[in-house]
Amino acid sequence: MTGRQGNPFNGETLQKRPSRELDLEGVVRAIGVEDVRTIDPNDAKAVRRALKEAVASDELSVLVFRSPCVLIDRIRETPYAVSESCTACGVCSTLGCPAIAKDLANDHALIDAAQCIGCGQCAQYCAYGAIVQPASGSSSEGGSHE
Repeated sequence: MTGRQGNPFNGETLQKRPSRELDLEGVVRAIGVEDVRTIDPNDAKAVRRALKEAVASDELSVLVFRSPCVLIDRIRETPYAVSESCTACGVCSTLGCPAIAKDLANDHALIDAAQCIGCGQCAQYCAYGAIVQPASGSSSEGGSHE
């Protein structure tokens, strides 16, 4: 969350010149931390598992979350949509995703296809399987219920 400017962790200086990327995991190991793990923050199950293991351990644990910045890479996958099995529990809206809204008529979730980058975070958190990624090329209106 650097505002897209260069920093020691992305291999670019503030002046946009290439530099060596800092090996954060190596630095942490070098100061004596043995339990160092790198986790993809987009894998909700892996994040939960790593956090539970780290908290349960008596040893110091360091978790490093690594994933390409969606603001820089601008990678867009097929947007997700909300199906009729939505129970209006509201869990997906707690993610803070700007593509997720609430249908004021029935409190069900809505996903704006124009804002959804297809990361799948919301689908991972939906315990009811109500958030789905339609097949590429299918016509699905953003935010509509299937």
